[in-house]
Amino acid sequence: MAYKSVPQKGTIAGLIEDGYSQLEELGSECDEAANNFPNSSHPKAEAFSEAASTLQGVSLPDLPEVDGMDGEVCYSAMVNKDKRKGPSRSVRCGNACTMLTAAAEAIQDLIDGPLQERKDMLEEKYETANDRGHSDEAQAAQDALDEVEKQVDDLTELKDQLESDANDCEGVEFPGLYG
Repeated sequence: MAYKSVPQKGTIAGLIEDGYSQLEELGSECDEAANNFPNSSHPKAEAFSEAASTLQGVSLPDLPEVDGMDGEVCYSAMVNKDKRKGPSRSVRCGNACTMLTAAAEAIQDLIDGPLQERKDMLEEKYETANDRGHSDEAQAAQDALDEVEKQVDDLTELKDQLESDANDCEGVEFPGLYG
């Protein structure tokens, strides 16, 4: 089948939710296909079972409540040139992994951009208040800085999980219809 790359847009949270939803759906399809074989030791049944195991081994993580998770992300999805036909399992899996990877990249941009700027500003505010002996202002700045650092840690953990899950699922092999 012939495919073409089509630009898509979504939010960080939306890409994560949609990507995991598609992987879950593919895992269910593969599990059902494996169970439909009369002989579970058939090579295709084993391949479907292995694909199902990998795809069902990833799950939607908890999304931290951080400003910017609703930011727009652009990515490319593969679609069948013949609009009457849907994409193959392999292409659908690749598109889901692309969504997770695009979301991970956008999260890194969020960490390196707005959150780093906020962190720098709060560190400066803390130093200034501390130097002037304004302990209440310094404590407020430190509390806000601690919150930003927690957000960065939560987002870094999420980004790492997205990258790991995308890498695991990109390697899934789907048995062909013939052969």
